[in-house]
Amino acid sequence: MVLLSLSPVPWSSPALAARARLAATLSSSGGAWHPRVVQERETAVAGGPDIGVEGPLTVHARFDHPTTAGDLLVAAVIDGVQTSGMTQPEMLLPHWTPGRDVIGGNTADGGTGGYATGGLQSAIYLYPDNPGGLLSLAVADVPRGTASDVTVVLAELSGVPMKVSVDVTGGSTSGPTVGTDSTKSTVSTDEWTTGRPDLVLAAFTNGGDAPNGERFTYTGGWHLIGQNTAAGNIDEPVLFDYRLQQRPGVAGETMRYAGGSPIDNCAVIVALD
Repeated sequence: MVLLSLSPVPWSSPALAARARLAATLSSSGGAWHPRVVQERETAVAGGPDIGVEGPLTVHARFDHPTTAGDLLVAAVIDGVQTSGMTQPEMLLPHWTPGRDVIGGNTADGGTGGYATGGLQSAIYLYPDNPGGLLSLAVADVPRGTASDVTVVLAELSGVPMKVSVDVTGGSTSGPTVGTDSTKSTVSTDEWTTGRPDLVLAAFTNGGDAPNGERFTYTGGWHLIGQNTAAGNIDEPVLFDYRLQQRPGVAGETMRYAGGSPIDNCAVIVALD
């Protein structure tokens, strides 16, 4: 008699498979993630082609419709000063939570200046569980003596669990001199994400050298929140997108642009769980 050794065969019912899919979208806050952009609006404040708006000035931005209570609000705030070395605008956004704020790009005096007054600034802010009914807010103060283009992307996302918070963040910039200018910008979190999943947001800007507007491309699996292609070199360009990262790990995104020459760039990334 021959004895056969049979290996156990994994079995999964449709119900078990459904529970597995649900578990893959649960956050540490205990809710399910089904993010969807329900409204988005860009506000651009600029003085003219290659000329920033002069301070003192408070930049305001608004939604198209009053926000719905409990939804997640996110903002990408981007600015580029007319001359590296000018003081960057000060972020305001009362009651919002800062995610990450990075100053970079080419610096003054041929790259010898410090990043305290770099040429570009990228920031992401969030407002979890917003109280509803919000329409407008003060975003940034352009100080006296500074001329800057400021672009703001406000968005409302439904399908996000309650009580989300910042997990990990990251920032990147090209180098201080034109020798590091590029048509590509990559940003990654400084540490591994911890959520299963994390909602990852990325915001990019650059020096804006595309007279007919920039043409952005971004990584597969990412979803566009908003963009400003800065036609005519008037506005400060921005790409703002998101994705769900299902497993812990370093989160990263790459933006490429066409339509202009290599230029300095600056980006931030924020992961929420």
